[in-house]
Parts: sequence; C-alpha cells; structure tokens
Amino acid sequence: MQTSGVCGRAVVATRSSFSLVETLVCLAILVLALIPLGTMFSSSHRIGRMAERHVAVTLEAQALLEAFSQLELWEFPTLSSGTETCLMNDADGSIAQGTGRWAQVAQYVTGNRMTRSRRKVTASKDETGAVVVTVQVDWMAAEGDQRTCQSMCLRGVTVVRGWE
Repeated sequence: MQTSGVCGRAVVATRSSFSLVETLVCLAILVLALIPLGTMFSSSHRIGRMAERHVAVTLEAQALLEAFSQLELWEFPTLSSGTETCLMNDADGSIAQGTGRWAQVAQYVTGNRMTRSRRKVTASKDETGAVVVTVQVDWMAAEGDQRTCQSMCLRGVTVVRGWE
C-alpha cells in the first residue's frame, strides 16, 4: 500500500502492531495448549506421591518381616504346625507375648511407624519345623481416598537353627 508522503514521495506503510482480534486468537491458542500441560503436571505429581507411599509401605513391611525373622523358634509364641498365629494386628491393637528378644522386637514394631497403614503379622510352622512369617500391610495410595486402598503381603521363612 502506497501513500503520498512529504514532497510527493511514495511511502510504504508498515504494520508495527497486532490487532486486538489477532491477540485474542493467539491467547486462546496458548491457553488451549497449556491446559493439557497443567493436567499432565497435576497427574504426574499425584502418581509420584502414590509411588512414594508405595515405597514407604514396602520398606516398612520389609523391616517388620526382617525384625520377626531374626527371632529364634523358642522366642516366638507357641506355634502349631499348619495353624496361623497372629503376632500383631494394628486393627485391634493386639500383639502376642513371647520370650527372649520378643519384647525388643515388639517394642520396635509398635514404636516405629513410618506410614499410616494397617499392619498384620502372622506366623505358622510348616511340616519341616521352619517358621513362616507373613506380613500384610493395607494402605491408601492417595491419602484420604478410599478408592485407592491397596494391600501388600510379604512372606519369609525362618529355618530352625538348632536341629531337633
């Protein structure tokens, strides 16, 4: 587009700004592009928190299993072959009585809570005389959300150290 300028010279008009419509269209496109990014960040944060809780619960269950697996057979409460004996249960606050180092393990187990979860530890004797310790932990992956209730079960076998 040419217009007449000073002294009859031709001047070419240049646009140095955007119109209001162009600016609004650009902002709308930008917002539409950023919405999925915001959703992605929110989802990844939630998934990260759930994974963090899963790792914490796994470590706690492993610590429980290792604590009970360190006991000798005679330190456990009376165990019958093929019958599970509840060693501890957070649901009703029960913990069995044993001898020897049992009190130390019981104090460790009840005093060291890393997560808000429900723990249950059972033990039984198998046909070989080995002690099978089972740790079950229930927790909510997303705190306060009942839909994310998860459960984990770890099992360890303690071989009898003294041959009978």
